[in-house]
Amino acid sequence: MRYSELQNPVNELVYTTSYYLWKPVAEIALGLKVMGRENIPDQGAAIIAPNHRHWLDAPMLPYAVKKRHLTMIARDDLATSRFGRWYWEQGKVIRISRHGFTKDNFREIDDRLKAGRLISIFPEETRGDKAMRKADLRANLGPLKSGVAKFAQRHDIPTIPTAISGFDHAFTMQHQRIGKIVFGEPMEAPSAGHDSKQLFLEELRVRIGTLYDQSLEA
Repeated sequence: MRYSELQNPVNELVYTTSYYLWKPVAEIALGLKVMGRENIPDQGAAIIAPNHRHWLDAPMLPYAVKKRHLTMIARDDLATSRFGRWYWEQGKVIRISRHGFTKDNFREIDDRLKAGRLISIFPEETRGDKAMRKADLRANLGPLKSGVAKFAQRHDIPTIPTAISGFDHAFTMQHQRIGKIVFGEPMEAPSAGHDSKQLFLEELRVRIGTLYDQSLEA
């Protein structure tokens, strides 16, 4: 397996090695099932837009995509060691501060999308409410921020609504091997205007929620 989009043999080696290191975690420990992978374009820019409930969402998404390099976005305070920063650099993770996106972050995302890359953006831009997750497995989405709609509109690219479930109690006494990631059918970019972006986000929310409910029943 080669991720030629990285255009750097060291980056490719680290990313490919990571895939195989996470493979036993995904398949054995989590029992991960991936559905809808055919909805991810084989080339060209696109946004993967999943719900976000657990820290495992981040490493499992690139594993689930499998055939292409997936640019992840993560807070820079999650990798503070020298090795952690080096590892993220090899994987081409875009690091943002706890206070949010900077102009440099926006520029970096724009550059990746202009280059035809695949990027994952959590529409909630944070993890869902922990108490809510424990009380109701289906209550999985907080407010959606505007980022996904803005980038999709600006670059006129598809968005892949995605649902992640089954990781809530991973590696605890309640752990079950029921991890699922479902990639839905692509959504067209919103047309010009604020109202179009709002309608897009409302539809994205419905689609992610529907995929999530389906993943619980599958």
